[in-house]
Amino acid sequence: MSKVTNLPGTEPRIKKVDVKKYSIAGYDVDNAYPQRIMELINASSTAKQAVGIYADFIAGEGFADLNLYKLKVNSRGLTADDLLNRVASDFAPFKGFAIHVNWNAAFEIDSLYYTPFENVRKGIEDYAGRYAVHSDWRGKVKKEEIEYVYPFNPDPAVIQAQVDAEGGWDKYNGQLYYFSADYEAYPLASCDAVIEPMKAEIASDKTTTSNLENNFALKNIYVNKGEFQTEEERREFIEGLKAFMGPEGEQVMVAECETTENTPEVLKIESALNDKLFAYTDDKVLKKIIRHYKQPGILHSITDGGYFNQQQLQDAMNYYNGITRKDRILMERVFEELFLLFKEQVTDDFQIKPLTYNKYMSDFGPEYFQYLTRNEIRASINQPEIEDTDADKKLLVEILGVGGTQALQSILVDPSLSSDQKINTLKIIFGISDDDARSMVLGNETN
Repeated sequence: MSKVTNLPGTEPRIKKVDVKKYSIAGYDVDNAYPQRIMELINASSTAKQAVGIYADFIAGEGFADLNLYKLKVNSRGLTADDLLNRVASDFAPFKGFAIHVNWNAAFEIDSLYYTPFENVRKGIEDYAGRYAVHSDWRGKVKKEEIEYVYPFNPDPAVIQAQVDAEGGWDKYNGQLYYFSADYEAYPLASCDAVIEPMKAEIASDKTTTSNLENNFALKNIYVNKGEFQTEEERREFIEGLKAFMGPEGEQVMVAECETTENTPEVLKIESALNDKLFAYTDDKVLKKIIRHYKQPGILHSITDGGYFNQQQLQDAMNYYNGITRKDRILMERVFEELFLLFKEQVTDDFQIKPLTYNKYMSDFGPEYFQYLTRNEIRASINQPEIEDTDADKKLLVEILGVGGTQALQSILVDPSLSSDQKINTLKIIFGISDDDARSMVLGNETN
């Protein structure tokens, strides 16, 4: 006899709902799935960093061919490499992207423009087969403000038919190259499977902020003996209590009572919060999000030993370059398809260079070299080490200046970063030694 296993039911992540007044297929019930996703990503420090790392590795170091890298693709001065980075920045969170394609009368691509993926919806009814583009689907949308664009099709006969249907080249608004990792359907976001852990991290951060704002105080019930004479007196007293709370609140409050019977009473409500449970949950959530993106912890400044060296970071980058290789190949195929039709032919090499350690370090720019030792600078350009000295050392505050010092301080007090993350960030970005970084983060705990 077969046994039926009851599995927990799950709702579709994206529900199909047509928005007929705009002639579009809605992107979920509120037609705002990508907008909600970006709000969650921006509110979750781990997800935001993970998506950013994913995008960086997709775009890599840009196109290998310098002529393509710097080729301007429209009148606004956007280069092919700029377009690649913008497309990667959409594909990383949304698993989709859109590029606006304009043709000339010779049926060559005349210009290419980046179209934010979250602005695109699929047309229905009279606009079936087209895409609808609007900058704010959550706002007050007027149908006449929506731009309906034909899908990408390089067939000259199709292009000419579209031009004729629109009343000539001067009225033709081109085509849209739309890509979805879920083929014909709207794509699920790359973080969709870890939305719940992201919400947990956001909730935890809100709780931490609330505790900071209230000096980690327990909830209390203030029992006033007697009655306030007027409502104004009650309001003034409540405002006085509020001024006493929070990290910037007064440290002393004076209460005057005519008799001991009128002494106010404060009843404490014991907190059910468990610091160790919070720490365990935060760590579990962080690792779950990172694991979902298959990213080594070292790329998030997380290591078991609390520190790492250049070789470990290089190994992690090589590993993640392998993970993201298929995504770069996808980008190469898309750009090859487009640029072989572009009015200006500059190359037949559309390879994207994977991100390397040296490029990663050089992205900080020469202005950051003052934070590195001579040998670290030489190593970044594959030069042999030389005997270094401490003769030219300066005070860190003198090197960083006001802005740099403020940035360092913000890292030290950031509640969303663990101690190990803070230490590794100080070491990598500011060139601070391991001992000094630990002393700054942990204080007396290092003694």
